[in-house]
Amino acid sequence: MSKLPVLVVAVWLLIAPASSAEIIITEMMQNPAAVGDSDGEWFEIYNSDGSAVDLDGWTIRDDDSDSHTITGSVVVPAVSYAVLCRNSNPAVNGGVPTCAYQYGSSIALANGADEIVLLDGSMTEIDRVEYDGGPSFPDPNGASMELIGDPSTVDNNAGINWGETPGTTTFGDGDAGSPGAQNPGFPVELQSFSVE
Repeated sequence: MSKLPVLVVAVWLLIAPASSAEIIITEMMQNPAAVGDSDGEWFEIYNSDGSAVDLDGWTIRDDDSDSHTITGSVVVPAVSYAVLCRNSNPAVNGGVPTCAYQYGSSIALANGADEIVLLDGSMTEIDRVEYDGGPSFPDPNGASMELIGDPSTVDNNAGINWGETPGTTTFGDGDAGSPGAQNPGFPVELQSFSVE
């Protein structure tokens, strides 16, 4: 009798519904310098859950008119990262090599204040970051904003938990950022997770 509840819990973890997903926005390039915003904008997400999450049918939006529904399977493995890009071609997007999905021109990350909101296929809000263009969040040019600390425990909608990626951490054509990899501010003891 005591083994049955354990088995049920194990099966539930393997088929957990999308609304229980732990997808967290961990990095944003809203103002690239190596290329224009229309090609070089991107943001990174982290799946802190023990199960893979498929973003098919999820919506990316802001609080104004930007909105895009993801079409096709975009699987974010357990405890892994994925990068969603305005342009997924590394030859023109500033050298972002790891775009899991291209959302195109329907989403623009404002250089000042804006929001990134993620809704699952049932339109349940999974995560949001409301950055403010400087008073609380960083306001970098040619560098990404990165979440500092363990993404599964820190509040990613609080500007105090974000920093500008240091110029010593560059990618592609020279902008600072770590798309698809752990942020430099991520605790060293947790840097064993896989990266997609």
